[in-house]
Amino acid sequence: MIRKCCKYVVVSATALVIVNPGQLSATTKAPEAPKPRVTVPFVGCKSDGQLGPVDAPIGRSKAVAVAADEAKRLAYYKAEYGFGVLAPRGWFCFGAYGSSGAELYVSPVPIGSADVLSANWSGFTGPAIQVTHEYGGTSGRIGVAAVIARIFPNYGWFVRSVMHEDIEAGINPQIPIPLVHIRKIN
Repeated sequence: MIRKCCKYVVVSATALVIVNPGQLSATTKAPEAPKPRVTVPFVGCKSDGQLGPVDAPIGRSKAVAVAADEAKRLAYYKAEYGFGVLAPRGWFCFGAYGSSGAELYVSPVPIGSADVLSANWSGFTGPAIQVTHEYGGTSGRIGVAAVIARIFPNYGWFVRSVMHEDIEAGINPQIPIPLVHIRKIN
């Protein structure tokens, strides 16, 4: 649950976005005319995780508010669990899931469970998109606490509770999150 107290937009490789709607509307200029909605193809992504392999979901084209020439180069990628993402058309995708949450990987090179679920996998070497959805009430709480520790100091009580439960969590608010751009909304 997102509480109405948050005043930050966080954009990163993990696509964490938290905003306070009241703050956003107070600083937003007059609304622009909505862009016409066009459709992009749906691409279902196979997954693997805690309960084993999952087939790619079957979906319908996705209506999005982008220019028609941009839509020709995009597709909507989605695994059975977690979020979907717009990415370049023709890329490959794979989802991973478990009790901590779900991740979706989209890349111009093929991706599979042998890559993503391997203890030796060192990540992508070229362009890629990773969308991570971590659950704060399960084993994903360590990842959630790590983000909260760096960005939302007023919620230190949650971080302390996670560290008390799992002393091995290694949460250090001083370590920056890679590829994160944070913009405070006045």
